[in-house]
Amino acid sequence: MIHKYPYRIHKPGHNQFPNHLQPYVKLVETNEGFEALMEGATEFMAMLSVLPPEKMGYSYQRDKWTVQDVLMHMIDTERMFQNRALRISRKESRALSGFDQDKYVKNLPNIVRSIESIRDEYETVRKGTFLLFAGLTKVEMKLQGRVSNYTLTLPSIPFIIAGHEIHHLNILKERYNIQDIHPTSL
Repeated sequence: MIHKYPYRIHKPGHNQFPNHLQPYVKLVETNEGFEALMEGATEFMAMLSVLPPEKMGYSYQRDKWTVQDVLMHMIDTERMFQNRALRISRKESRALSGFDQDKYVKNLPNIVRSIESIRDEYETVRKGTFLLFAGLTKVEMKLQGRVSNYTLTLPSIPFIIAGHEIHHLNILKERYNIQDIHPTSL
């Protein structure tokens, strides 16, 4: 992963992202966006390192996502926010559409993924997020755009991605009983 940041991405105020995303941003303890993404990557990789392969198809309740579904949802959501960041940074004038997360998960390819393949995909997507934000200027980082019926600022996106990741890692710990995720336990 990238460890040198061209500038600091400061944690956004509540007026820089919509109310429905505030619970995610509140989960992020650091006040710097690149650090939030780096910490999230560390936690995600730690979780994969203790995840038994046989747990990938496990769901804690009928009609709930499997562990693999949750992991792929996390990756898909990061891709969506990458796309939003790119389009906002290029001054897209049209409102960006939302996405139906349940439909995306329902339409995942019906194949069993290895932990290694998910790790590789996650690393590639996260590196893309770092490179996208590292390639933006401080001026571009002041831009905002419309997504569905709300305004989204570029600096809020790393915190939304990181908070969404924390949210789902917590669910994997609590509901799917995947323990010892914290990197200090490795």
